Amino acid sequence: MTNAHEFADHMAEELDNVNRDWLVAHCHGDLVFTDPFSTLHGPAGYRVMLCDVQQRCHDLTFTWLTRVDNPDLVLGRWVMEFSVKKAGKRWSIEGMSELSFRDGKLFRHRDHWDPGQQIFMKLPIAKYIWQKAYGRLALSSPAP
Repeated sequence: MTNAHEFADHMAEELDNVNRDWLVAHCHGDLVFTDPFSTLHGPAGYRVMLCDVQQRCHDLTFTWLTRVDNPDLVLGRWVMEFSVKKAGKRWSIEGMSELSFRDGKLFRHRDHWDPGQQIFMKLPIAKYIWQKAYGRLALSSPAP
């Protein structure tokens, strides 16, 4: 058993195999992880996500910018910085997480962040498509 505060602290440590295994070991059997791209279930699904991050993100840092901890809930704003290729361009993703715990284990992990602004607008072809989409959805200023 762990508490929400301890789990959140481990998230900000280096994502090596030992820390990855610790995080997975503290997942509830009915865990649901959700982010803008995926919904994964159980400790096995959480391991898949963490292994994917380990493989794709080089020189990864995860920093809590603000965080509110309760015994069974963590809400926080964070920044994750990484390179997609070794010694490549640094990327920075800002988001928010909601971590819910049951029986001392992570039960729900919901990440909120904007892939349009933070990823797709930085890729030439995708940027054109996203600019068109954002242009159609944007509110215009009211006339004075």
